[in-house]
Amino acid sequence: MGSLDKTSSVFGGVPGYFTAAELAKFTQAAAGEFGNTGRNYFNGPGGWNVDFAVLKRTNVTEDVNIELRFEFFNVFNHANFGFPTAVINSTTFGRIRDTIVNESRKIRVGVKVNF
Repeated sequence: MGSLDKTSSVFGGVPGYFTAAELAKFTQAAAGEFGNTGRNYFNGPGGWNVDFAVLKRTNVTEDVNIELRFEFFNVFNHANFGFPTAVINSTTFGRIRDTIVNESRKIRVGVKVNF
């Protein structure tokens, strides 16, 4: 229970963690009462990111140099998805595609003169 279901009809073909039968097993605990699911029972989607930087220093004189820097953020442009909605009464409960928690690929170029 709680594994990725890519063919779930519950969310209109959008990947989710639960099938319709599994969703029916969940109930909202009464006010002031604890539920029977332990803490961190479900694991959300994992995430990873690769940043990269290249730097070149060139001497102009004995005391002055120029630094050329290229910085790449999220080099592989990999999307990291946020955790599914945890509110049982929500229509998007268990839906994976709601939020992306990282940015797209960014490239930054910088030049610095050190003296």
